[in-house]
Amino acid sequence: MFVRAMDFGFLYDAHRQVFHIGYGVSAGRLDHNYYDLLASEARIASLIAIAQGDVPPSHWLHLARPITQVAGDRILLSWNGTMFEYLMPQLFVRDYPGTLLAESARGAVRYQMAYARQRGVPWGISESGYYQFDANQNLPVPAFGAPALGLKRGLADELVVAPYASLIALPLAPQPCLRTWTT
Repeated sequence: MFVRAMDFGFLYDAHRQVFHIGYGVSAGRLDHNYYDLLASEARIASLIAIAQGDVPPSHWLHLARPITQVAGDRILLSWNGTMFEYLMPQLFVRDYPGTLLAESARGAVRYQMAYARQRGVPWGISESGYYQFDANQNLPVPAFGAPALGLKRGLADELVVAPYASLIALPLAPQPCLRTWTT
């Protein structure tokens, strides 16, 4: 199985007790930034690494948990405020009702729907390629998010809707998902 072949230990910063975002092969060094937000896909790597014994269980307690309140919902902040960050982990890890992670996911979906209505677009804002090439003629896949959910500045400056982003919310909001893509 591929998961057992993964070794997250080399990305782990034992002093900070979180993962580096990655390793630059051409530079031969770890990235200077960290994957340290609980409200992100990083929690999947964390759970796998803990289960395999690559990192200590205490690592889980070092994932940052900045929180905000949006329209009455308590929501953990992610870096970009994307549906991917909030909902991708739920594709692999069970959701427990009443937990802050579950509340955050549902609140993020509600806020994304409200934000999209306000902007006059379908909802589902996330990482997505779009027709704009970089200097090397590559099609980048930047993250687009809902501003009240993300720590990154400038999220309101660009808006791209990714259909998959609302579809991964199907278990949380089936009727709004169906209405969005069938009308």
